[in-house]
Amino acid sequence: MSNKKLRHRGEEEETSSIFGNRALTLVGGALVVVVFIVVGIVLVTLLGGDDLSKPDPKQPELPALGALPDAPRSSVADLLENASFDTMSADDRAKVAAEVLRMFADTDVRGSSPVILGLDISRRGGQTRATREYRISADNPGATPLIVTSTSFFCDGTPGTVDLYRLRDTGLDRETEYESRSIDSPPFQRLLSGMDWSAAKDLGFREINGRRAHGAGLLYRPQATSEPVNVEQWFDVENGRLLYYVGSNGPELQGWTFDWRTPPPITVPEGLNTPPCAAAIIGE
Repeated sequence: MSNKKLRHRGEEEETSSIFGNRALTLVGGALVVVVFIVVGIVLVTLLGGDDLSKPDPKQPELPALGALPDAPRSSVADLLENASFDTMSADDRAKVAAEVLRMFADTDVRGSSPVILGLDISRRGGQTRATREYRISADNPGATPLIVTSTSFFCDGTPGTVDLYRLRDTGLDRETEYESRSIDSPPFQRLLSGMDWSAAKDLGFREINGRRAHGAGLLYRPQATSEPVNVEQWFDVENGRLLYYVGSNGPELQGWTFDWRTPPPITVPEGLNTPPCAAAIIGE
């Protein structure tokens, strides 16, 4: 009896040892996979960074962008490089806010999002005056993608409004639109002016399209009378340009990347009455 008990105990010990070794082997293999994944992520981050504006090879090409305009080192570069938004004084946050707003006041830039292939934006005097939007047509499924282009001008209307002049070109037909809208309705009209910097949260640093960026979590009012929503914005440390922002309230807040290479000039397309504010954009 005792010999049988010893034999059974030995068999149980051997079986436990086998399963223990297998478990260790599986755990070890899983750890190796995790290590390789982590190393891969680190290498991608260190070598390539966040290439947010890289075109999707499956999408049709948009009109090419030009050169990157010169932008000298900004007056708040030291703050963006060395200070945390969590500990900045109110005066320092105000300086950063004023500088990034200044960089976005008079400029031509292209934005893109998961929904919109591209949006060329012309801003003058702190106002969004014209946009050219590129989308994929939903009317041509299964065939070569068609780009729908919408060119819009936003001119001063009655107090509190802008007059919209738009031509939508599908490649198959063209539609014009004229209407009065809220002064806050043009794309990115309040993108920076609607930010509350009083409780900015520091998001650290990341590389975006080869540029070192400093992120801030902010409250944003898309309309002057709307409730604030949480967004994050990432600024070029060297010159204060907005490189990326993302939020959670509507298509404009799904995540936008800004490419500061010069987009093609926005002109009045044939078939659209020349808007009164076009001269400030196209030089007429």
